Parts: sequence; structure tokens; C-alpha cells
Amino acid sequence: MTKNERFDKLCAKYISSIESNLRKRLNKAKDKEYVWEEIKKEIAFINKTIVSNPSIKELVEDFLNLYKIGESVDYIFPHLADKYGREIEGIEPGTPVYQDGEQIGIYPLDNEKELKQLTSDEKKLTKFLVNCIAYLEIEKKLPGLLNTEQKQENINKMLYPVQWTGSRDNKNDFVQLIYGLHQSGYLNKGTGEITKIVESLADILKVDLGKNWQSNLSSSIHKSKHGYEPPIFNKIKLAYLRYSDDLVIAKKINK
Repeated sequence: MTKNERFDKLCAKYISSIESNLRKRLNKAKDKEYVWEEIKKEIAFINKTIVSNPSIKELVEDFLNLYKIGESVDYIFPHLADKYGREIEGIEPGTPVYQDGEQIGIYPLDNEKELKQLTSDEKKLTKFLVNCIAYLEIEKKLPGLLNTEQKQENINKMLYPVQWTGSRDNKNDFVQLIYGLHQSGYLNKGTGEITKIVESLADILKVDLGKNWQSNLSSSIHKSKHGYEPPIFNKIKLAYLRYSDDLVIAKKINK
């Protein structure tokens, strides 16, 4: 994975994480309008705080101008380090700095120190810029967030409540079933990101998968003997056969 791909992936992951947390807050809220207004204020405050320092604001604007036109972070980061991290030629540290005839500090000024430290540490700069991009994107998405949650709430009210009641100790049953349906083309014609499909259906059916559900599935597959069939598939088959047999017998009795 290139540095640019890694940066884009970090941005997408962080945006998704923030959005998910905001949706949870809205889902939990009794007064969604009130919570939505509070969220708007929080996001606006965070974005304002990030660029409260004029020099930091200039750095962010420089980064976004280059990033939006498609420049790679392999180019942008050294560019920022060169522009904001370099010593000013001819000025020694400790030299008084004047503005409009008045001394405003000693070189390097605090904002120059902050910029130099930030742009000289790639890990720190990455974290800072990912944070900037994420909250700017979230602010753009906010207008539709409340409407989406209200629509989902209305849909949920119309749906008959359904909950997975399989074994709490064996979440693999649920995961194996969804994988089987997906691989056989019964879900999204076998396309789409299977992990997202599993997590979406788990959310709908109120299944607490836990953090390690993927590794648990992988482990169970690798430990299984060739031809192993998960018990859930046979249970479903036998249960349906019993249901159909009972239906046929009941019809004969009632004749």
C-alpha cells in the first residue's frame, strides 16, 4: 500500500467512525432535533479550533488546495515541511521580531515553532490532517444526517420486530449463515463487501458480533476437516422438513 493510499484509507476510516458515533447518538436521543443542533455546534467548534491559529489555517489551506487537485502526499508533505519548517535565511534564533515598528516576539515565534514541529514529524502531521479532513467532511454531511435517521426510524416503526435468537455463545452460526447466503448469490447476487453485509444484518437483527468475529470465523474454517458442514445448515433443513411434514399431516387430519 502506498503512502497516498494509506492516507486516503485513514481518512475514510476516521470519517466512517465519526459518522457512526453521531448516528448512534441520534438513534439514542429522545429529542433528535435538539441532539442534532448540539452536534452541529460541536463540529463547528472543532473545525474552528483546528484552524484558530492563522499559521495553522494557512497550512491546512495549502494542504487542501494540493490534495483536492490530486497531488500525492508524497509530494505534499515535503512541500509543507520545506515551506513551514525551514529556517528563515539570515535570521538567527533569538533575534527580536518587529511588526509595524513594535517588537512582537523573538524569532522563532511560537506559531513558527508549532509549524516546524508539526511539519517535521510525518506521523504527527498525518494524524493532524486526517483529523482536519474528517471533520470538514462530517460538517458537509450533517444537513442530511438528521433526515436519514428520521427516515430510518420511520422505516423501523413499519417493520415487524425481528431478533436473532441463536446461541449467544456461538455467533459463528449467524456469520456462517450470512456467508452461505451471500456466496450462493441470495444476498446482493453475491456481490458487495461481505463484512459490511454481515455487520449490517447483525445490526438489524441485534446480534452482538464482538470485535473478533472475522478471526473466529477464519479460525473455525482452518480447524475444520475437509467437507465439514456447519450445524446451522442442517438444523435449518431439518426444521423446514418438519414444518412441511406437519403441514401435510394437519391437512390430512382436517379432511
